[in-house]
Amino acid sequence: MKRIIWLNVLLLLLLPGCNDGESFSRAYVIKNRTQTIGGAAALADLGDYILENDKIRLAFPEKGNSTGPGVFGGSLMDADVRRPQAAFRGGKGKDQFAELFPIGNLTIPALCVGEPGKHDEFCERVGRIVARITIPCNGERRCVLDTSEVENADYAMEGAAPSEGAAIIRVQGPAGNYLEVLGLVSIANVKTNFLIRNDFILEPGASHVRMRTLLTEINNSGGVSRPNGEVIYLPILSGARELFGLLLGSGYYDTELPNMEPGIAGGDFLFFGERLSIFGAGIGFDIYKEIRNKFAVGKDPLNDPIAADFLAGVGENVSYAIGSADAGGKYLLPLYSGSVTAGFSHGAHCYTGTCQGTPEQCTNVIDCSGVRSYVFERIFSVGDGDVASAARNLYAAWGTPIGRIEGHVYDRRTGDPVTLADVHVFEIPANMAECHPGSDTGERCQPGNTRFTRILKAPHSCAAVRINPMSTAFEAA
Repeated sequence: MKRIIWLNVLLLLLLPGCNDGESFSRAYVIKNRTQTIGGAAALADLGDYILENDKIRLAFPEKGNSTGPGVFGGSLMDADVRRPQAAFRGGKGKDQFAELFPIGNLTIPALCVGEPGKHDEFCERVGRIVARITIPCNGERRCVLDTSEVENADYAMEGAAPSEGAAIIRVQGPAGNYLEVLGLVSIANVKTNFLIRNDFILEPGASHVRMRTLLTEINNSGGVSRPNGEVIYLPILSGARELFGLLLGSGYYDTELPNMEPGIAGGDFLFFGERLSIFGAGIGFDIYKEIRNKFAVGKDPLNDPIAADFLAGVGENVSYAIGSADAGGKYLLPLYSGSVTAGFSHGAHCYTGTCQGTPEQCTNVIDCSGVRSYVFERIFSVGDGDVASAARNLYAAWGTPIGRIEGHVYDRRTGDPVTLADVHVFEIPANMAECHPGSDTGERCQPGNTRFTRILKAPHSCAAVRINPMSTAFEAA
């Protein structure tokens, strides 16, 4: 009897996830389907990769054909919060995300394999360039990246190195086209010859993953164009910008400054999927309305794109948010639809010599003549089913203080509590005419307050509340 009891204790100690409540991170290849995430949109299977910690779980398809809407493997495909309850174990999670992969000048990392697929012709052309998925840090040993190696050189930048407890999945391959039509941009001299390295970095205790992308220019033979060049961090995109002008340069586009050469733009192709409601910070849940408004006043959404602080997707008991890792950076959406969304967070014109414009005009102009590689970083966060829980990690990365609203929502007609109510928070405008359209009074609203609206099954209500950073406001309505 004692032998059976001790055997049960030993088995419990060996179960994955038993870590005495301490934070951890780890990365590994799926060898048993009970290790998968699971959920309505989950696609990861045997041979794919898991990146997880004590807060969230992420999955990535192996090298080759993506089983999602993407073309190649190595994309972020499944994501969920960690659910310790027995009902969600063994690959029975609540993933509702479709897919995400990085882009540099509309190209993506191509991970070809020697077997038939949906990218055969392209893979025949780039077969000489090694493409791979690796685990530089698995969480079981100290994570220390050797910055003397070319593929790790960007981690010598201040604040870039992961902690010793981090886990990392690395995707590396030559630049390929997600859509064949995008291959036409190279005719206009857009830079498309890159070796793309994308690291997914997960720290212990974090509810977000850092996505750090390195674009290295290569020649037609696959060699590095400027092997002795420097590695620079791409400037943030701090507002709407003519992205085609940035990509094409003055030779094919009427740029604000003359003699601009084709530049660099980095971001992501996003597929939130049909199960999620999409939210743009400062826009709301109707992003299509914002696009229609641009068309209505004669603006071109491609060259005057929507610029949001972040983009979020809200589903049942899980939510996601993505944005620049850098304070002040916007997420530009020149291409937005249910089938494919292109989001750009960093970019710059190339110009040989010293920029001849004003400091503001030269913010996104760099001398590319001595550059080997360009690096940029975004954050992908996983929340509990609302925008706020996913977005808070972005605000933390930006150093933005946040407050919190807590309370109870009741039906005004019956007095019964309302479950799953949405609470929307708005800044109160500067004057009463904006607070109440049609008002001819010049009375100003109380500064510093916010107004929030609850969208309920019953008629909604409004209330004013002051939200101070690092504090909690309580409201019942």
